[in-house]
Amino acid sequence: MERDLGEMAQATLKTWAAQMTITANASNSDREGWDFLLQFPPTLPVAGVPLDLRATRIECFVQVKGIETTRQRKSITLSNWEKLVGSPLPAFFLIIEFGKENDPQHAYLVHVNEEWIAKVLKRLRELPDTEKESLNQHTLDLTWSMADRIDTLNGKGLSTAIRRHIGNDFDKYVQKKKNLREKVGHNADAIFKFTSTGFKSVYDMHEQWMDFAIGLRDSLPVSTFTIEKQVRFGIPAEHIEHQDGMVSITPLGKSVTLLISNTEKSKESRFHAMLYTPTSFDPSGIIPKEQLKVRVVSEIGNFVFRPFANPITFSTTWDIEDVTKPRKLGELANLWRAREIFMNAQSEGVILEIHDDENSPCRLESRGHKLLGNEDLASMATAVDRAWFLARLFDISADTEMPLAQILGQDSNFKTVRDLGDPNIRIASIMTRVIDGDFNTEKEHALIFSRVLHFGKVILAVFIGFAGYPTIANGESGEKILEIRKPNRILLDHKKLEKIDQSEYKQLIQSESERMKSMGYEVSDIAE
Repeated sequence: MERDLGEMAQATLKTWAAQMTITANASNSDREGWDFLLQFPPTLPVAGVPLDLRATRIECFVQVKGIETTRQRKSITLSNWEKLVGSPLPAFFLIIEFGKENDPQHAYLVHVNEEWIAKVLKRLRELPDTEKESLNQHTLDLTWSMADRIDTLNGKGLSTAIRRHIGNDFDKYVQKKKNLREKVGHNADAIFKFTSTGFKSVYDMHEQWMDFAIGLRDSLPVSTFTIEKQVRFGIPAEHIEHQDGMVSITPLGKSVTLLISNTEKSKESRFHAMLYTPTSFDPSGIIPKEQLKVRVVSEIGNFVFRPFANPITFSTTWDIEDVTKPRKLGELANLWRAREIFMNAQSEGVILEIHDDENSPCRLESRGHKLLGNEDLASMATAVDRAWFLARLFDISADTEMPLAQILGQDSNFKTVRDLGDPNIRIASIMTRVIDGDFNTEKEHALIFSRVLHFGKVILAVFIGFAGYPTIANGESGEKILEIRKPNRILLDHKKLEKIDQSEYKQLIQSESERMKSMGYEVSDIAE
């Protein structure tokens, strides 16, 4: 009587699972591509860690095969392979070798890993349209070796082998498998091949090819033009051909982060950008590396690099945005800081870094080159920097919207408050006109400086107090001048106002004056 090796193998798996309190859920249909869904016991609670943060329990699909011979190969239908590869859960083949005995002699656990995922997806890509509906009539041989053998023929041996492949972080494994399915074998979203005539030289032809590939040219004259879309394992999903004429394309960009800084990293700005490369346009690599170009488009500008030139060169262009349009203050500061970096490039250098999720950052550095020189831009950048400094000093949100014109219109006040309020700036002298009277220069005096600043719709009354021993001198018009040399900054305060009210403002000044008096200072006058 012939044995049912399949039933024997499945019964063995159930026994091994039970030994480790692993739940073996059998498939109700042989069309699912798997025999069992194994659910491992939940991880044990850890003291001090809430149960909602407990590690995800392991689950995996297992297809079981019972064999009698030592032949290490078995045909599996593509329909089964596709289901195991398509699921984000780990998938395994368990091959149990019985030989002539009724008990297992050897067992092998084959992990559906990156290598098998690539093989399956390539076979699926190779199938013509006429055969896509009959995957169960196509097979891919499963093979195994001594490296797949389970050490001990029991539940512990099976559990150890499965855990070895999945690792300690089940969620990380699931995400990795999803990424593999999406990216393995991927050549390009599109590959362009063409022939063309009418160029002045080979160099000119390559230059126009590059500019076309990264979107600097709208069209290109061609004799023949082929587009291969969604190329994977070297096989396109769609093939389009054109003959004679002008061809136009929308270049395929990739989302990246552009980091701009000076060489000392004392100033830094970060932008979302789109990266355009000629990789898909020159698959044969016939264009000399020195002529290759890369384009990065972001809010700060349109950058074009020659990454393999010696030295590396790049150019950029940008337009000044509408100064009356409100923008978030943090975004304005980020934008104008980058412009300031470029304006100081000759003395401070510039570093451009392109970051994406897949590759190491691309780093380009320029030293000693004048990249931008515009006095109007420089004054604008400085004004925005002052406004951003004061916004952080007085707890103004980076999301506060204000137009550039509002910053430029207040730059004189911003500069004064920045200079007086910055704790890193030492004040040499502060003075004010005073009314006639006797002054005790042996006693410390206090002066209060105040200004009203606007950040979008936010109104601030700012008060800065200085103290020290005064000297009295006569001014040019005969008035008395009180001067405090090297004063101490004893007050930096601000009040938010609902609206500009002169009487309220004067009351606030008087309140700050009384505050100085309560600290033991003689307030001679209030500087306005």
